[in-house]
Amino acid sequence: FESSARIDQLKGLSKGKPVAWDQPISVKARGQRSSQGVRIDNLSLRSSFLNADGQGDFRTMRVTLSADMAAALRELKKFLDIKEWDGSGKLFAKLEINETAPNISAASANLDIRNLALNRNRAPILPKQDVKADFSATVHKGEGLTVSKFQQPKVTIQSSMARGKFSATRFQLNPAGSLPTADNLSIDGNFNLQQISDLLRNFKKLPHNTRLAGTAHIQSSGSIDAQRLVIDTAQVDTRNFRYHDGQKTLRDDRLTLETKGTLNFETKSARFAPIDIDGSAGTITIPQLSINDWSDLQKDMKTRAMAQLDLAKLTRSYGDFIQLPENTQIAGKGTFDLDLDFSSPQAQFLKVDADLSPFELT
Repeated sequence: FESSARIDQLKGLSKGKPVAWDQPISVKARGQRSSQGVRIDNLSLRSSFLNADGQGDFRTMRVTLSADMAAALRELKKFLDIKEWDGSGKLFAKLEINETAPNISAASANLDIRNLALNRNRAPILPKQDVKADFSATVHKGEGLTVSKFQQPKVTIQSSMARGKFSATRFQLNPAGSLPTADNLSIDGNFNLQQISDLLRNFKKLPHNTRLAGTAHIQSSGSIDAQRLVIDTAQVDTRNFRYHDGQKTLRDDRLTLETKGTLNFETKSARFAPIDIDGSAGTITIPQLSINDWSDLQKDMKTRAMAQLDLAKLTRSYGDFIQLPENTQIAGKGTFDLDLDFSSPQAQFLKVDADLSPFELT
């Protein structure tokens, strides 16, 4: 069989206002119908902003597409309420699915966006950059055309904001409201903190006067079961770290953190043991951090911490947040022991022991 369709001069109403899709869209299909079902030998879509080609059936499928994102946004704004969004870039994508056994298929997808840029309310969310992403997995189908489970999923991402890879031995989608189930999760990525903080501030997830800078290398492994995330290992290595809060700046050339623990999303509780922090000013060790309800950290947290700090380096790195008289300098070594228990609303406890030797104040 062969068929074709063309849509031209499409007009309609959006929120009571007339809109028009002036550019034509054409679709052509050629295929075969047999006792085994329908197979598409060629399916093509052509428009001013999107071109796509595909072939296959429900067992074997191959799809490629390309899109001009600036042109796509211009057309979609006529019908959708996305006026605050602007963007540009050339998108290329490929999807391949090959059935290897009944209800089991090998799937792969590749995404390549060149010169991608995104703005929201005229504020940059993503500065112009190339973005590449690759995905592969063995897919187990559920009822109908739904996906129930991924075996050996692997995702790699390359961009100036984030570059890394994600993998697992099993990743299973669960009913709405529940976390997915995953075994042997592994994450290894590098992140641009300035671009991430700009993104979060635009979506009002960070205060307007808060900014981050530097890079972070994150490596983590663990698993997800029911509503619980188990972190077997987590390592964060930040370089040239900067935290800006208005006119105040916290700076550290290298700051590392290592920990392991569990998070329960049903009870909003968490346990980490131990937490080791190493920075230019010294080290901080937290044998165990317990949070019984992270929705109210100040009233439901218990921990103890020990620190070995160089006081001169501490004031250089964190001086904007340590209020000292003008022209005052501190030098020496400090050992600190902090004990905090906010787990009981009736009796909250905070104790700090400090041993400063040698100590110099000028």
